[in-house]
Amino acid sequence: MRSEKEGRWFVLSVRAPLPGEEPLVVDGLKRLGGRVVEWEGQRLVAYLPPPKDLPTALDEARGVLRSRTRLQDLNLRWEWRARDGAFLEGDRETTPYRVSSRILVVPPGGAVEGEEADLVVRLDPDVAFGTGQHPTTRACVRLLERILEPGATVLDVGAGSGVLSVVAALLGASEVTALEKDPYGCEAILRNASANQVEAVCEVRRVEVRPGGLSAGNTYDVVLANLEAPVLFPLLTTDLFRAVEPGGALVVSGVLEGEGREVVERVVNQGGSVAEELVDEGWWSGMFAVPAGPAED
Repeated sequence: MRSEKEGRWFVLSVRAPLPGEEPLVVDGLKRLGGRVVEWEGQRLVAYLPPPKDLPTALDEARGVLRSRTRLQDLNLRWEWRARDGAFLEGDRETTPYRVSSRILVVPPGGAVEGEEADLVVRLDPDVAFGTGQHPTTRACVRLLERILEPGATVLDVGAGSGVLSVVAALLGASEVTALEKDPYGCEAILRNASANQVEAVCEVRRVEVRPGGLSAGNTYDVVLANLEAPVLFPLLTTDLFRAVEPGGALVVSGVLEGEGREVVERVVNQGGSVAEELVDEGWWSGMFAVPAGPAED
């Protein structure tokens, strides 16, 4: 049973961003878990699931927003509001949308009109981040469908609504482990896996995404990490690379184009090699090959 706090929205608001930075602020609020982001007067307001630890959530919000904008004085405010889902109904997208040449995402209530070759993903993000429309998610899907072989094992770090986990399962992965700290996100992953009939393949673990606590020594053929820079960078030199099975692949996304070089340097310094890089609407994504054996001198 959920606590009283879990039955409410955690609402963050930020003062009006500088000209041209509204999309970055909106994106930052959504990456923090904002289900709906809207204007209230001169402030952008986001509705998020209740955080496990309020001070940590506020620190994370400041870090994410400052890393993506020129806002130093965020004037960040927060409050609790009654969780009434009625206002969300008008914001639910029902039109199917394509995330790659063959993958079509169908929201609740959407009708499928794709070609026979389409791989249809039925997705209801509810209050979790991840609709498949964000440039970083699109890039991860495109990279994943190019490399995933039937029977592969996959680790999805910071899975959000589970769109990447579900796509991996539909592409033929034999085991998909989805890590997500948000309880609403975990529920969304389970619901979406069931809607796509891949619940037997997808295992959901409620885990805080932090160094030292991801794979518990297990390795996977493909590791996916679509995370904001403050969370991603510490993991690049700890868990992520080590979680990839020798000969496997690491797919990284969630950073701005100018941050991609740092990601490359951190992975290459551990022995990985760049297999492919994508830039979509200013967001960088990359795929790295992990050596099949010890690197030769």
